[in-house]
Amino acid sequence: MYDYSATFACYNNVAYTQQCINSLLQTGFPMRQLVVVDNHSQDDTLDYLHSVNGLHVIANRSNMGCGVAWNQGILALQTEWTVIMNNDIVVSPGWVESLIEQAIQLNLKVASPAYLEGSLNYDFIGSAQQFKQTMHGYARFGYAHAICLLVHRSVWQEVGYFRATPKLLGFEDTIFFNDLRKAGIQQACLANSWIHHFGSVTVKAMNQAHREKTGEKQMANRYNYRVLHQSFLERKWRKFLKKRAISLAKAHELNQFGITLHGVRDETTFRWF
Repeated sequence: MYDYSATFACYNNVAYTQQCINSLLQTGFPMRQLVVVDNHSQDDTLDYLHSVNGLHVIANRSNMGCGVAWNQGILALQTEWTVIMNNDIVVSPGWVESLIEQAIQLNLKVASPAYLEGSLNYDFIGSAQQFKQTMHGYARFGYAHAICLLVHRSVWQEVGYFRATPKLLGFEDTIFFNDLRKAGIQQACLANSWIHHFGSVTVKAMNQAHREKTGEKQMANRYNYRVLHQSFLERKWRKFLKKRAISLAKAHELNQFGITLHGVRDETTFRWF
């Protein structure tokens, strides 16, 4: 039995939050191990959250941004493993147990599941099971994503939590992954767990609300990259290395399995990335 919890931040878009929680319930995820942090939603989100039995709800009195909300969720239960995820995902049976189990087997402290995006116009559960069997045991090392991120509690002590500044909206994960790299903490995307992602609806909603209130294009500051303390050339070089590594991994996965750890659903088929 693993000691784990999950948390996500939400802002409006109650339909996606409800779909996410329904997916968790249908796959047996216990609500007592889920913390949802609402960033002052203006729709029916809070009413819905309070109607879910056993769910831990944190209701912020203003939009605190993702970094603050994630930290609140992580600290609320303080389990050995925490999954930080988006509210616009659906999960497959055994997703969290498989993710933790494979992370332990590979001696990883940070890992993400494989994921599918686009329209949910297909049999996700059946496809996830098929893809899991096809790529079982495979890991793409050096790459993880903030759509759904498993983190061992030792990481918080080693590199700290997410930067709790609303102006970093959408950049908190970049800073965190950079801190992991500097600390030499390995990460990977794992094939034994699959999710479906619709497209960062919470961040988009936060930016939209901020734009309507202030007239600014987005909450995040365009100079957020400065907190990385990297020169222009270093940033460009690291982006190049990341793109090349993903391209090589994709080619290897397609050659070995015929699919990759990231698929995008079109009208009738998947495109692989």
